[in-house]
Amino acid sequence: MAGQRREAVAYGYGVLWHRPGLDPRERALCAVAAFTALKLVDQVRKFGQSALDVGLDRTAVIEAVVQTAPYSGFPPALNALAALSEVLTEADA
Repeated sequence: MAGQRREAVAYGYGVLWHRPGLDPRERALCAVAAFTALKLVDQVRKFGQSALDVGLDRTAVIEAVVQTAPYSGFPPALNALAALSEVLTEADA
């Protein structure tokens, strides 16, 4: 099982993240939006930090979440924003 997990991580964070067509900033925004829609707030928090680490500002990260609200619902977007508040507050410090 550990080998399969390792392979999945290598593919998901290696192969997929290095395909042509999107830069790391765009991929980070896609991840934040997708995890918001999937209601996976721990991953929203992690990829929110990753988005900041690749040079996006807090406004872009917040807008990626807000943009999901009409499609996946306002409650998941609000939950994601609450999860991101901790990451964004630390980034401001």
